[in-house]
Amino acid sequence: MYDFRDRAILQSLPLNPATIDGKAAIATEITVPASGSYTIVLSGQIQSSKPFEIRFPVTAIETSPTY
Repeated sequence: MYDFRDRAILQSLPLNPATIDGKAAIATEITVPASGSYTIVLSGQIQSSKPFEIRFPVTAIETSPTY
């Protein structure tokens, strides 16, 4: 994960198995240091295929906990 200045702020995250709408998925939690723009980068390689990288921008906003 990169901040708006393209500085790496996270190198890797633990991935957990999940089920979403009855389909197998992976999940993780991300806590960012402050509100702002970030880029999440997913990369990997599946068996004999070529390595891949997916980048997508996100905007984090400060919220109050809802209990």
